[in-house]
Amino acid sequence: MKTYKQLEKEFNEKVKKLQDSCPHKRKKWMEKWWAIGHSSGYQVNVCLRCNKIVKEKPTEEERKKEFEEHIKILK
Repeated sequence: MKTYKQLEKEFNEKVKKLQDSCPHKRKKWMEKWWAIGHSSGYQVNVCLRCNKIVKEKPTEEERKKEFEEHIKILK
């Protein structure tokens, strides 16, 4: 019998293989949520076949820059 960790590792390896080989032809923009009822404040373009996040808007770099500018204002 396999343990949870073994099954999780096997699953993650299969998902990575799927995402690496997927052409990401069917995608959809949607809001990113970090928890139920808690929006992250940005959108992601997700492949409908393999569930990989292909693009983000704003990008992580843009969000980081905006956060740093906000912190400067608060100081």
